[in-house]
Amino acid sequence: MDIAAWLSGLGLAKYATIFAKNEITPEVLPHLSDADLEALGLPMGPRKLVLAAIAGLGNADMRDPKPVAGSTPRVEAERRQLTVMFVDLVGSTALSSQLDPEEMAEVIGKYQNAVAGEITRVDGHVAKFMGDGVLAYFGWPRAHEDEAERAVRAGLAITAAVAKLVTPANEPLGARVGIATGLVVVGDLVGEGAAQEVAATGAHLWESELHRIAGNLLLSSATLDVERSEAHYLRAIEVAREQHAASLNLRASTSLARLWAHRGDRHKAYDLLAPVYAWFTEGFDTRDLVDAKELLDQLR
Repeated sequence: MDIAAWLSGLGLAKYATIFAKNEITPEVLPHLSDADLEALGLPMGPRKLVLAAIAGLGNADMRDPKPVAGSTPRVEAERRQLTVMFVDLVGSTALSSQLDPEEMAEVIGKYQNAVAGEITRVDGHVAKFMGDGVLAYFGWPRAHEDEAERAVRAGLAITAAVAKLVTPANEPLGARVGIATGLVVVGDLVGEGAAQEVAATGAHLWESELHRIAGNLLLSSATLDVERSEAHYLRAIEVAREQHAASLNLRASTSLARLWAHRGDRHKAYDLLAPVYAWFTEGFDTRDLVDAKELLDQLR
């Protein structure tokens, strides 16, 4: 297990040097406490993330994999019910133009700590910090019977906690929260190279689907942000291509093509989706391929 890669997967790559300097090895991780992480200089939000990630590690995760000669890791496809949350800071673009970089960084830090604290309080998992955006999911790595309820409770707590924060000009902050629940693919049937990369880096094969869901959430009436939604769809397509996950590429491409078509870029949408759809030679009665075919017919 590579500590630097593990921290990078949590969005905490900047702390890798601190962990290395203090000789934090995989064997040490289970023995770290909140006080230990605070002594290392980690703020509350990152401390919560690290402790939650440690709790989700098994003994096998603590060791470097030792594959049998001539064999390659195999990742089985699984559909899992996940509740996904996306949180962003209201008015962040205008705020960044009003504040100095140092002041903006301080605001973002306090905001991220507040959001991460409320998510981990109900046993949710912060997947990634993206500037003023926070992507989290409920149902992995630990599953509960009331994931959607936990997400809603966390969302209400987040809006209340962020509303208590203020800018250097003493203006209150606000957060927008989007939540979606549904089936996602946990592990796709991918080529050997991608499977090896996942085994080595700990990358999540369902990252593409999470970005697609985040894009959908950003198009809801409550959090409408077309530019960010498009960025998430593009990232979903990029990840799916890297992992040779054709089905996830199709889903993300269909979502992005639908967005482009809605804003009038019909030819661009068709040119994106048509070659992806053409990869498939069977399964045309599945929901994803039916949706893609219907959209292509509309775009012709």
